[in-house]
Amino acid sequence: MLKLVSPDQSFLSRYETARTAAFKAIADAPGFDPNAATGLKWSARFVAHLRANLQVLAVGSPGRLRKQVAEIETDLDFREFAQYCAKRPRGKKKRTDMEALIGIVEQLFDYDGFCKDKVNGAYALVRQHKQRLCPYCQMHHVNYHMAPLKKDLNLRPPLDHFYPKSKYPYLATSLFNLIPSCEQCNSRIKLARDPLDVGLVHPLETAPILGFESGWHSALPLRSILEVKHFEFAFVGKSPEAQDFAEFFQLGKRYEWYDLELLDLVRKFRKYRDLPVLLRSAIDPVEYALSFPATAAGQRALGGLLVDAAQRIATHR
Repeated sequence: MLKLVSPDQSFLSRYETARTAAFKAIADAPGFDPNAATGLKWSARFVAHLRANLQVLAVGSPGRLRKQVAEIETDLDFREFAQYCAKRPRGKKKRTDMEALIGIVEQLFDYDGFCKDKVNGAYALVRQHKQRLCPYCQMHHVNYHMAPLKKDLNLRPPLDHFYPKSKYPYLATSLFNLIPSCEQCNSRIKLARDPLDVGLVHPLETAPILGFESGWHSALPLRSILEVKHFEFAFVGKSPEAQDFAEFFQLGKRYEWYDLELLDLVRKFRKYRDLPVLLRSAIDPVEYALSFPATAAGQRALGGLLVDAAQRIATHR
């Protein structure tokens, strides 16, 4: 996993102001009465708790967000809400009182409104992160482009709710809960699975960056490796934390698709070894095969896989 860059302080301040204003526009509106709307006697106290913690819920660090989750889940009344969100039923089994409270929380932390905010919304947040690759898989670019004219090209990556908003609707617009990611990781792999259930590290807390290795190997000499069937590899974590992450996002299976890219590396190393001796001595073999510095892996699609495999192939005879 790649470590995200935290937005600068001026953006954090603007973001907190915008999210606080959006909350208060609902909570301070005439006739706003959570207890009456839900029938739950503690709804107003819950909203008051959220108001008291607006700074944390807007721009709090991942650790502070987890602390807020713990506070809600241990409160004798609020835990009922947390448990309902965690196992939200369907159809006739839904509780009208809890559904009403979820609706109120979704209004207070309006994700759709955040996405439409052109100044402090989704595009602004993605621009702040300056993320080139999906931090989860490192396979895909997270394209960003916001043109000044309405009809121009506008692109941004999906924002994954690291702690799922279906389970924690009060974290729907928490800045450090919104991770620029690729469509595969967000909508096909992670979905609403909760990293808290498996102790997964947060992309803004990864220090050092989680390491992975390709395990590339072959029983054949380099000159005889002509097809993908002539070598094996497996994308795995270098530490228990990294392996947990790889399993959560099914990276091992997904990286199997890129065997042709590794075969291309083998071909480049064969070409390198055919260079004149003096020229080889002046060229780094790994950088020659990769066509980018190994230190730039985090800025290149498949960079982690390619760098590790290149380093292994470089020593293969």
